Amino acid sequence: DYSLNSATNPAPRGQYVSIYETGEGVTTPPGMDGRVSSVAGTPVPKVVASCSATIGGQPATVNYCGEAPYLTSGLVQVNALVPESVAPGSNIPVTIAIGGVTSKDGVTLAVK
Repeated sequence: DYSLNSATNPAPRGQYVSIYETGEGVTTPPGMDGRVSSVAGTPVPKVVASCSATIGGQPATVNYCGEAPYLTSGLVQVNALVPESVAPGSNIPVTIAIGGVTSKDGVTLAVK
């Protein structure tokens, strides 16, 4: 079940959230410009570099970091577990790092 995160629809602690971004770098297999990922049984490209996330300043377990299935090549999906230790709120900072390059400030998540 998928839904958009908002102050009125916060993510529960202890659940995975999907975060979408660009800038994954090298993937395996290589991505192909303009292609929709995982069409006709093609494997979904995974990010080669290390991938990590923090939510509310706490390390978050990442169980997937690769192209977003069924969307245009180049859009990265990161599935991160909202740590139980994160305090509830509507503007909890989220950071993704791929290959040592950290996402920009200003990305937030509502957590209950």
